[in-house]
Amino acid sequence: MNCRLVLYRKYWAFFALGTFLCCLFCGKPVYIVHAEEARFDVEAELLSSDRDTYDIQLTIENCGEDWEGIVQLLVNVASNKDNYDCAYDIQISLPQNSIKQFVTHIPKKSIEYVEDPIKVVFLENKSQITEEKQIRRLLTDGSNVLAMGILSDAYSALTYLDMGGRELAFERTDFPVKLKQLNRDTLADELDKLTFLVIDQYDTKVLPYDIVYQMEQWIYRGGILIVGTGSYAEDTLNGLGYLKMDVTKISKPGENKSVQAYNLNLYRLPIADLNDRAGMYRFNNKIQAFTDGWGDGAVGILPYALSELGRLDASVYRNNSTQEDFTELILDEVSKVANSRFRKSNTYNPAAESSYTFDRIFNMFGNSNEQLHFGLLGMIVAAYVIFVGPVLYMILKAAGKRDSYWFAVPATTLVGIVMIYFAGRGFEVADTKVYSMSVRNLTEQDYITYMRCYDANYREWELQLSERYDSVGPLVGINYNNSNKESYYHHIRQEGDRLLFGIVPNASFEDSFFVAEGAKQTAGGTIQSKLNYGEHGVYGTVTNETAWDFLYFAVIYDDSLYIYKDLPSGESCDLGEKKKVFSGIGYAEEPGDVYLHSYLRALYDQHQIKDLDSIAALGAAVEMVYSDKNRYKTTVIGLTKDWDKAVDDDCNEMAVGCVYVIQ
Repeated sequence: MNCRLVLYRKYWAFFALGTFLCCLFCGKPVYIVHAEEARFDVEAELLSSDRDTYDIQLTIENCGEDWEGIVQLLVNVASNKDNYDCAYDIQISLPQNSIKQFVTHIPKKSIEYVEDPIKVVFLENKSQITEEKQIRRLLTDGSNVLAMGILSDAYSALTYLDMGGRELAFERTDFPVKLKQLNRDTLADELDKLTFLVIDQYDTKVLPYDIVYQMEQWIYRGGILIVGTGSYAEDTLNGLGYLKMDVTKISKPGENKSVQAYNLNLYRLPIADLNDRAGMYRFNNKIQAFTDGWGDGAVGILPYALSELGRLDASVYRNNSTQEDFTELILDEVSKVANSRFRKSNTYNPAAESSYTFDRIFNMFGNSNEQLHFGLLGMIVAAYVIFVGPVLYMILKAAGKRDSYWFAVPATTLVGIVMIYFAGRGFEVADTKVYSMSVRNLTEQDYITYMRCYDANYREWELQLSERYDSVGPLVGINYNNSNKESYYHHIRQEGDRLLFGIVPNASFEDSFFVAEGAKQTAGGTIQSKLNYGEHGVYGTVTNETAWDFLYFAVIYDDSLYIYKDLPSGESCDLGEKKKVFSGIGYAEEPGDVYLHSYLRALYDQHQIKDLDSIAALGAAVEMVYSDKNRYKTTVIGLTKDWDKAVDDDCNEMAVGCVYVIQ
């Protein structure tokens, strides 16, 4: 019996040891496989920038052997979510266990949808994929969630504001809401990390003045403040004087049955009677709240406390509505009055700034009927056909060399091909063709260049951009479709400090549109104007104090458009005496629409399109420069053909520039 017991114990000891060794050695290969699958550790960060670019910083750690190749950033995913439109390449060398960091600058006008994912691909030998990683929501201010700060003495009663994990539709993108409990000491440090700030059931008088001021500035920068009142209205509003909201009475539950929100009996809550003493808010009946847009942000003041709302049971909701539904409605109704629903960004989708009018006008740029004169080329072809036929035969017959005809025809054909080739180069169809239009603000020194490019051949082409630019990408919106190719359509490559751009065409003479952002320029002078308006339109003087001669210039005065021709550098002109090329008052139309529908249409109807490229470039600049913020201001835009090339490469480029001031 004892022997069997000893054997039994030995058996289990052996079994336990074997199990331990199996776990030990089986676990090791799993770790190695994981290391092989994650050869590179990639961190992507959207840097803060005052420019019209997305500055994406990639930090890459090589966890494997020495590696050298191309890191490719793919943007503008196609509808099938497998293909991307544009590739940004940079060649790097990564020794084992090394870390490298670099920044890729992408023009905001090159991104179709900011919510689309971005992919990082590691390529060896320019085609073999070593590894790839998709990054979601990088451009939505670098956030994967909507951060909501809660400043309240009843935080536990407000945790329902995350909607139980339901995502909030925030400008066509769904984000989960992540709550952050705040207090007086943490509020200042957390503000810039928040999308929403909720203040409810909290005595705001304890907040220092500098924190209250910081909160106000946060709203103007794009923050969304929601204030709940109800039973705690006086304490919650006392320290927030900048809201300019007074409390006149607090009704008990059931006392004010006229308060009915969307699918919710709010009268079952204590309701504060609020007085908008500055008349600055609009009342939203859906959520029974006072709302107002402040700068890029928004404010919503609720006559009830969100903490008290959270304690109500499901019976208060009507038509199968839920607490999550009403919470989502509050967040949506308040945030949608903000000018910018993403912090630190003036527009949700900068690609949308390429308006229909700009697209139509800029499409004409590079289509001038004077750019290609095929008359001489046609004469060469016709002469060749005639000469190779009867004329060559008659010459050889007269010379008694008729038998040499079959040798002379190939030789003549070769000569004809050479002549046509060189003639074609003169007509600018042999090399890549670039039409570049630079628009420059002489006051703020902003500089942007739009390009229309094509190549005669059906092959991938690329051009080196001028060194004064630090970003380039496709101009989305004009003849733009996401690529259905296996890799990409637009291609941006960085070599040292220089950028190269191009496309993989689907056919010969396929054109594409690009936008390049440059550093601020310091030289160039200004344009002075002293203008007034009379019964015959605008009058006064315009002085060209720039280094360029204006072939055309446009004046926008009180939203009326006037176009003139010829204003040399250093000279002034009296608009009352100078004959206008065009004048138009849009009334319901803006200057860009007047330019397109009245001026350009009249030129086509009268067949007076001699300077189509210049006229189209000026029109595109008018549409680009004019905006609501410039309404009723005086704007003068001058166009010159004496402009620096945007491309430092072997191509045929026609470069024009538009400089402007807003006074």
